[in-house]
Amino acid sequence: MEPLAARGFGPPRWSRPILLALAILAGAAAIASERLLDGGAGPPVAAVPGASPRSYADLGEAGIVLVSARGRLIAYVDRLADNGPVVGATVSAKIGDRALAFAERARGVYVAEGAPLKAGPNHIALSVASGLARGLVEMSLTMPAGWSSAAVESAEAGGYRVVTATVAILLVGLTAGGIVAFRSFRRLG
Repeated sequence: MEPLAARGFGPPRWSRPILLALAILAGAAAIASERLLDGGAGPPVAAVPGASPRSYADLGEAGIVLVSARGRLIAYVDRLADNGPVVGATVSAKIGDRALAFAERARGVYVAEGAPLKAGPNHIALSVASGLARGLVEMSLTMPAGWSSAAVESAEAGGYRVVTATVAILLVGLTAGGIVAFRSFRRLG
């Protein structure tokens, strides 16, 4: 049995450099998008490397850790007795005159998008309602100098643009490969 290339199957010689260039561009774009999405594209948001602004409070039989990360507020709510997660709680916050609702993303982890935080101290009134704890706690997060939620949103939007470009390059490559394969099949048949 003779190899497929000997029978005329495969991309023509002129298309191989084009397909190789598309593969290299797609790989480079994928690496760039991964670095942008995991925060490697610019200076860290927090002033202390590896640390996000956080605050802690007790409410009834629950402990609450409030963290700011990438323009989001994340509330970790757990039982003081055994550090087990408090599930099914209703969590909301008020920063200035803006109210935020939290959604439970995992057991005991509540996230609010688009927190209007500013550089310096931010006073947050956090409300929690569950079987273990019900009430309002005053918390404070101090954001580093020069920090702004608009900069975080802009950096994340840049990452999504790179992902879109990666997908577009991959689609062009698949289309080119499909055309080459179709022409090869036509030559055989």
